[in-house]
Amino acid sequence: LVEPCSKVEQANELSMRFQSIKLTQSKQLDGRRVRANCGRDNPSHQFRLPNTWQWLRLGQICSKITGGVHSSPKIVNDGMPLISAKNITAKGIDFEDTQSVTAVHGAALRQWCNPEIGDILLTARGTIGRCAMVSTSRTFCLRGNVILLKPNSVISVRYLLYSLATTLAQGWLRRASSTTATSALDVRDV
Repeated sequence: LVEPCSKVEQANELSMRFQSIKLTQSKQLDGRRVRANCGRDNPSHQFRLPNTWQWLRLGQICSKITGGVHSSPKIVNDGMPLISAKNITAKGIDFEDTQSVTAVHGAALRQWCNPEIGDILLTARGTIGRCAMVSTSRTFCLRGNVILLKPNSVISVRYLLYSLATTLAQGWLRRASSTTATSALDVRDV
């Protein structure tokens, strides 16, 4: 660790900046508010942080946290890919074995849940907590077993991705998913 320099923002100033950006971005969501309950656990008691650091919840550093479609859309042979948890791998998004929906239906699904380059996808059922960064401009939509995280521009997407893969975060995700009858991570718990 190094001593903080005068150009480094204090943790509380950075937190206020996150909140300001989140408020601005949430106003751009056509008046719809995204619920961003950041879970039940508070990791702040587990580790002592340097004075210039601060614990932040995903809802404070993401402008949008939402899930894919929970209904069963009509599947077609050729159309917009419908990504599910099985398509989220350690290497990214696997488009090889995906189902598809019509372009019209896919566009309707993307009005609320619109994955873009730089977003993070997090599996919510099956293997809980697998995550991948969207690194393609290819248009696709998500099933309900995938959660979409849209990080604010002030945080490194790769840092957030790697943080979610840590033992600490994976343990938190598993504990949050075990609060339901079947092992599933709810958007409200992220």
